Amino acid sequence: MATTTSPFDAIRGQCLDAAWVANASATLGVNPSLRDPKSGRLLYPWLRTAFQKARFKINDPRQALPTAYQRSCMDSGDFLNGVGERVFVADGTQASQGTFQGTITIEYNDWPSHWLSSAVMGVLLQEVLGYDVTFLQTPGGNHASQRMSAEGMGQCTPTHINVEIWAASKLPVLRVYHNETTSLNNGYVGLAGWFTLTANLNEALKGPSSTQSTFQRAYSADFWHEYTRSQDLVKFYSPANTNMPRVAVSSVCPNGTMGCQNGCSKSYACTVAEQNNQTCMVVAMMEPGYDPGFLQAAIANNNIPAYFCFSGYGGVQNAVVDAMTRNKTITFYHFEPDMFHLQYEGYLTRIALPRAQPKIVATATGTFSENG
Repeated sequence: MATTTSPFDAIRGQCLDAAWVANASATLGVNPSLRDPKSGRLLYPWLRTAFQKARFKINDPRQALPTAYQRSCMDSGDFLNGVGERVFVADGTQASQGTFQGTITIEYNDWPSHWLSSAVMGVLLQEVLGYDVTFLQTPGGNHASQRMSAEGMGQCTPTHINVEIWAASKLPVLRVYHNETTSLNNGYVGLAGWFTLTANLNEALKGPSSTQSTFQRAYSADFWHEYTRSQDLVKFYSPANTNMPRVAVSSVCPNGTMGCQNGCSKSYACTVAEQNNQTCMVVAMMEPGYDPGFLQAAIANNNIPAYFCFSGYGGVQNAVVDAMTRNKTITFYHFEPDMFHLQYEGYLTRIALPRAQPKIVATATGTFSENG
């Protein structure tokens, strides 16, 4: 079958072109050819077109292992975009992953801020410094430090950089390999949280005047304690008011994974509620590997009866937009920075949970086991 250069490889060395140099020079008001009169060195050495070929290679013994980037050794969700990657013309699927030896490998995950930050790092390394760069897509950053180590996944999918790690919920697995990795703040602290629609918040504040649900009083749906005081808000966000096929996808969280059954797990308070013939609220989740067990524990430990239903990153966003469009209810887990929050600014409201205590966060196991 006919193959062609992959989209990844087609743009290699093409970002910082002559047009970019001219535009950046004009914007900054500088001359890219200007030199220091004493040393003769360029004053703006970075203000030039991209290197078209690698100037340097790294010597990483892990890349020479027979197991490195062999499909039989890689997890099912891992995908490498190497140098010289080829895809089939007919359907765009990968024909050859390309080479990775001597390159710097950046791990990235499937959300926009991670794509963007990884792409920027790749451009700087490839086009400014002169290293060939390869990209490894993984389902989540839970094993980032292990991939940078000489053990375990470091022998199958060795990486060098992950520019966006949501560390708080992953400390138990990340710190196992801390002696082989280095971490630093890259300028933005991400915020993960529990959200609802602003329209849902406003409806609950109407109390008995609501036309969408039965409320004994006005409720603040953006405060966690309201969900423990009565069944009113829980019913408002119950499965009966949720498009369950959209938020509960078994293939995203298979039975037995993180306590899932039929795409959902649940809190102990939900188990008790069911035993008393009461309902539970729905929390739409993304991937089980995103901050594993973190929000589930925060909600469960505060005795909120809830189902945690998984549909993937895109699935949750589609479910939220669907609820917006049809004037329905939804609560969901998401994170910032993300284009979704910019696109729907003013339509989403964060639900306040109790402040986390570092000594308790440090004991997180990254698991959740109450079967749905």
